Amino acid sequence: MRRDVVRIVVVLTLRRDLIIMKCSQNDCEESSVFRYTWPGKDEAGACPEHAEKLLGVAQAIGMHLQLIPLTIDEILADGS
Repeated sequence: MRRDVVRIVVVLTLRRDLIIMKCSQNDCEESSVFRYTWPGKDEAGACPEHAEKLLGVAQAIGMHLQLIPLTIDEILADGS
């Protein structure tokens, strides 16, 4: 995993109580730290483990996957 991705994951893991979006992958209860978008699809959330797997799938099929780290504003969007 890239160093900047690890840094984001560490910060968000320390503040897990603020995460509001769950990973969209089946049977995953982890919190999302990324938003991702497949071409022509709606945005969804991904935990670090599934984000890495999604990037691997995208590379394997030659498609672009837009993977966006959640911002502090998105994490704090619940008004706290």
